[in-house]
Amino acid sequence: MNQSGEWHIGQDILVARAAWTSRLVPLYQMEDLLTFKGALAQLSYTESYLAMSRLLRQADNFVLADLLKMYRHSGDFYGGWKANIGVDYMTWTSNWLVSISRQYHLLIFIWDNEMFWIILTIGFILLFVWKKRQNAKTKRKWRIDERLNPPDDSYKQYYDGYYDEDDKV
Repeated sequence: MNQSGEWHIGQDILVARAAWTSRLVPLYQMEDLLTFKGALAQLSYTESYLAMSRLLRQADNFVLADLLKMYRHSGDFYGGWKANIGVDYMTWTSNWLVSISRQYHLLIFIWDNEMFWIILTIGFILLFVWKKRQNAKTKRKWRIDERLNPPDDSYKQYYDGYYDEDDKV
């Protein structure tokens, strides 16, 4: 998936839904990946990609090659894992599952939860009402200020008979 560029937002949402419903597939159960069907296969495929990308980000670039080399020589995947990664495989996968679950809970709330969009809509409505009330309050203040300090009529001498005073008899 990483090399082919197949990753898209739908896969994030798939993992997020599984995290939200506590249905993430533990990595150790993916050994029978070829027997999975449909959405479970896609979820497992996506989770395995996320696990490998996390592993490659946390370790050096040769960790996968070293792990496969040790497995080829000894035939013991779990021993090779512990020797290369420094942590037991089950511990690493459990920690990964907890962290991925936490990471995707927020994503599902933001993008896939109907409550978020309802709350966002209500928030915009409340913001609109608040601004309307604030504008009305400002207009009331301006009216009160005009009553207390009416504008002077000094401009009228220029526009209301300024030249007429000279012509009076």
